Amino acid sequence: MRKNFLKKAAVGMCVITMLAALTGCGAKNEPAPAESAAPQEEEAEPEESEAAESTADASESKSIYIIAPETGNAWVRLKQGVDAACAEYGWEGTLTAPTQPYDPVEMAELCGTAVNAGADVIMIFTADTEFFKDVIEEAKDRGVYMISIAKPNEYCDLRVGTDDVEMGQNFAEALVQAMGDTPIKVIEMMSDVTSEGQMGQITPFEEKLKELAPDAEIVDRIDCDYNTATAADNMSAVYGAHPEANCVISIDGAGAVGCATFVNEKDLEGQFLVVGVDDDAAVINCMLEGTIGITVVNQWYEYGYQATQFAYQHLVEGKELDFNQGVNSLILTPDKAEAYAVENNIDLNQ
Repeated sequence: MRKNFLKKAAVGMCVITMLAALTGCGAKNEPAPAESAAPQEEEAEPEESEAAESTADASESKSIYIIAPETGNAWVRLKQGVDAACAEYGWEGTLTAPTQPYDPVEMAELCGTAVNAGADVIMIFTADTEFFKDVIEEAKDRGVYMISIAKPNEYCDLRVGTDDVEMGQNFAEALVQAMGDTPIKVIEMMSDVTSEGQMGQITPFEEKLKELAPDAEIVDRIDCDYNTATAADNMSAVYGAHPEANCVISIDGAGAVGCATFVNEKDLEGQFLVVGVDDDAAVINCMLEGTIGITVVNQWYEYGYQATQFAYQHLVEGKELDFNQGVNSLILTPDKAEAYAVENNIDLNQ
């Protein structure tokens, strides 16, 4: 039964790796000369006008478009966060995604469609920063506030996503917590071992692990190309070369499920720990079945809620915001996984 579930997860799993918080004058006592009284009264008019304009801006409905790479659990959760914030402001949110997951051409077209539809804000995930440069800059030229979700994109106005340092440290905390007194010989799995962005999590993971478990050994670092089957194959290969390894951290969601597939196929439950990422239904099901021991969760609902708050602060309140806005992650253990799924409306039967 486990194998059937994991095969289903391997076919259906699309990921976002990811592998993401906020930011008078006094009057003289002497009476003014008579000739200065008229100008003072005239100066008061622009202040009233500015106040009226600010009120109008605050009450005006704005439109948010989310250009997601696919419509999996993470992006549905992000949309829920957007909707919750929009309800507070009288705004509207729309989720769009390509027919073929992660198709950058269709995602760029969807971005253009959103601009033409009158989007005030576009939230977008861009796996390839340079590919989306022109469409992002065109949108900005037409007055759209561009927010990069999860992966930073320097051409956007703002990035909302994981606090990478905190995320990496949480991987170390989760690993040490789950391994207990067992010596750690860990494999690191990334989406792409050349990814500078993901190294922003790997480096603090290694630093924190050295602090928490000085004798821990990093056996190898491998990747999975965002693919569950590739992750399972690569895990089998590295485990064959390093049978002393007894755990893996995966900062790629598909990679985590692939590692669980590897554990299941090799009958290593209880002997080989997988530290997963996020709270996708496939990951939580693996936790309940014992093939993933613990997971570090990106809070996608908070991504959406806070990104909408930031858009309001900038567009309505006129605030200037720092480009990088990090959202803290959390550690989820198997004993709390089922209740967490219920609380967060995660369908474990999908």
